[in-house]
Amino acid sequence: MSTRGTKTYRGRSLEELVPQIKAELGEDAVIVDRREALDGGVGGFFQKRVLELDAAPAAELERFAAELSRAEADLQEEVLPPAAPAHRPHVDARVTDVTVDDLFAAPQDEGLAGLFAAGREPVAEPPAAEPSVAEEPVAEAPQAEPVVEVPVAEQPQAEPVVEVPVAEQPQPEPVVEEPVAEAPQLVVEEHEPEGFEPAPVDAPGDEAQPEPRAWAPPPVEEVVAEEPVAAQPEPVLEAPAVPEPVVTPEPVAALPQPAAAPAVDPEVEALAEALEDRGVPHRLAVDVLAEATERLAPLATDRPLRELAVAALARRIPVARLAAGPRVVALAGPGGAGKTSLAAAIAAAHAAAGLPVAALALRAPDGGAELGRRLAAAGVAVAPLADGTAARDHAAGALAVLDLPAAAPRDADALRQLAVDLRAAGADEVHLAIPATMSLGAARELLDAVGALGVTAVAITHADETAQLGTAVALAVQTGVPLSVVLHGERLEAADATALAEALVP
Repeated sequence: MSTRGTKTYRGRSLEELVPQIKAELGEDAVIVDRREALDGGVGGFFQKRVLELDAAPAAELERFAAELSRAEADLQEEVLPPAAPAHRPHVDARVTDVTVDDLFAAPQDEGLAGLFAAGREPVAEPPAAEPSVAEEPVAEAPQAEPVVEVPVAEQPQAEPVVEVPVAEQPQPEPVVEEPVAEAPQLVVEEHEPEGFEPAPVDAPGDEAQPEPRAWAPPPVEEVVAEEPVAAQPEPVLEAPAVPEPVVTPEPVAALPQPAAAPAVDPEVEALAEALEDRGVPHRLAVDVLAEATERLAPLATDRPLRELAVAALARRIPVARLAAGPRVVALAGPGGAGKTSLAAAIAAAHAAAGLPVAALALRAPDGGAELGRRLAAAGVAVAPLADGTAARDHAAGALAVLDLPAAAPRDADALRQLAVDLRAAGADEVHLAIPATMSLGAARELLDAVGALGVTAVAITHADETAQLGTAVALAVQTGVPLSVVLHGERLEAADATALAEALVP
């Protein structure tokens, strides 16, 4: 409801709202206001313009108008027009023919008006005009009520100022001078010169002349220096000192002391150092030993800690076996990684087992001569290939070992060409040769670079040159890419998780 007795309606047009107004308020309803408004939208946007009407029944408007008229009439009766100002006689203060004698001769009982009228002849009042017969008498204007002068109450006299005698300042105590012992009198005999006569002394009466007496020096008085008396300061009225609030410090909670580090078992510490010396990262070594001491040791109290550490490490190492049967196994790796030696070892091992095998050299700079020299004793011929298309033909009924060109991690063009050759050859497995002497960071970079080749396993090479096999083991644990074979010089063995853990845990 916008105003009293009205009701607001909102719609798109007047034709839409009028039937609704008549249906609710009757046929005699009256529209009292009309305006436009906004409706709908989200967050102030997409709003639509609508029409708002304020309507009320005719009876309600008439009742409201009657109440408004009565309220106006009551208001006019309560508010009276201001009264006309009272007429005050004009006193001419510029009279110049009044003397001082006239002022004092004025009767004292006439008050102030008598003083002003002193020395002046009374002015005769003009006769009142008789009202005309034809004219109606004019009602006299109501006289203003006489102004009653209210005597002004005397102002209270200020109380006399009582001078409070100021307490006299304490006078310094007088300095008592101690009597000084008189110096011994020195008796000097006076010898009057010859012919000397004392002058006569005038004395009243017949007083006898004093006899001459011996001369004595005047006594020497000891001068005592008086200390200056400091001026007494005027008394200062100080306000009473307000005691400062005593703030009781809240007790500070004692800081929690760091828990003492648990004592480290010397055997555990020695095993951790040995694992790190063999290339196992610190984090991996800590996890392995924690599992061995906290999970395995409580259930196997009769087993030494080293065996439990080997079991915990072996459980983490993923391994994959070379699959048997006719297939294409490609060997990838950077220059100097021992990739050709690995291909020769795999082909020779299968030939020694009496299995059909084929050795393939893809775009080898020497045409596969180095690989042929290594396989001469095993009686395996080497077939040089210009691309990977013919590799599938050599794999018919035999294991085809494909020695790939060196893959540099930063040579993107060479890696893309290798990916094309491997797809053309239909390689079933791709083994990446990782030297045991390579750091873990470099091994991770190499694996990421050749990831597009579809590496399925990691082969450890140059394992005879170092005992730090932890690099390749950590790479397999962190990436999940399994270990397939381990090459010790020319000796090849399948990757075994327990054997590798035994080699890392002394």
